[in-house]
Amino acid sequence: MYAITIEQNFVATHAVTMPDGQQEKPHHHDWRVRVAVSSHDLDQNNMAIDFIDLKKKLTSILRPISNKILEQLTDFPDSGATAELVAKYIHDSLTQLLPSRVHLDYTEVMEEHNCWARYRPDN
Repeated sequence: MYAITIEQNFVATHAVTMPDGQQEKPHHHDWRVRVAVSSHDLDQNNMAIDFIDLKKKLTSILRPISNKILEQLTDFPDSGATAELVAKYIHDSLTQLLPSRVHLDYTEVMEEHNCWARYRPDN
């Protein structure tokens, strides 16, 4: 099994509704995204997937949410774009762009320093 991991950053604003019903004031983060993919086989260039190609795919997903208020986008609920939901959104979006032989193992999102959320499907 071969594994590739990349990281990329984006800036976005969110305001999460807390368990007690209070809503945070909108605030931005310099989000960090880490994705890990794997493949049993290498392609004709002896790569699981080209780093540059994977970064382009991730960039295409982050571009529409960069510098936006996440709750104003249809992909996130009004109650808040938590780090967990952002990780799942990126994971689901990136899965659709990968070659069939490449598996997206997990997506991690760092909302603020040392605060990570990971999404990994149960399969």
